[in-house]
Amino acid sequence: VADGEVRLVATVALGVDDEVSINYDPEADYLDLYERYGFWDESAVVHTAEVVVPPAELEALLREAEAADEGGAEGAPPPSAIRRELVAAQAEAGSDPTLQAWWLPDHLAEAAPLLAALRATVLTPSESAQYARDLAAGEAGREAAARRLRSAAVQNEDAARARMARLVRAHLAGFENGAAGGASPHDAAGSFEPEAAVAAARRLVGFERALLEEALVALGC
Repeated sequence: VADGEVRLVATVALGVDDEVSINYDPEADYLDLYERYGFWDESAVVHTAEVVVPPAELEALLREAEAADEGGAEGAPPPSAIRRELVAAQAEAGSDPTLQAWWLPDHLAEAAPLLAALRATVLTPSESAQYARDLAAGEAGREAAARRLRSAAVQNEDAARARMARLVRAHLAGFENGAAGGASPHDAAGSFEPEAAVAAARRLVGFERALLEEALVALGC
């Protein structure tokens, strides 16, 4: 942007028939571009849905775990502190605090940061002590712990998955007007007429509903 104008500056010589395009955001997913600019990017390979999780929900789960704690290993941080640090790491990786929303991908729901955060809320004291060793290794250890929690089941895995399923179902219950006609809203954008806007909204809800219902199947809940 120069002098209030957007200018495209070529870094190589362009021919008469060469195509010039703009990458709106290399990290944006399928819904991001629709929400920002009003069109569906059919080239997008990342599809996610947002699940609203009020901070009070996670706080209640963490307090529930703290009430059941009997103490951690001698010399180690208390399990409650370890759980909170692990939840914070997952929130950084997979949530938007301003929207109180967590992103759920259209595949590998079992590796979603939200499930990893919920795994952290059900860690046993012995598991917490194992993660404490990672966290003590600085930022690299914190990242390693966050990755491991997304990729490995925990002792109370069923409880973590049940908690996630409850949050997903609560979010689905908020879709009062379901989408009619499929879960791929590719043809809904392109107009701001009221009818088109309503159709786009319904297809958007349909897309998210289908993705979240598939996640429930993947979770086995």
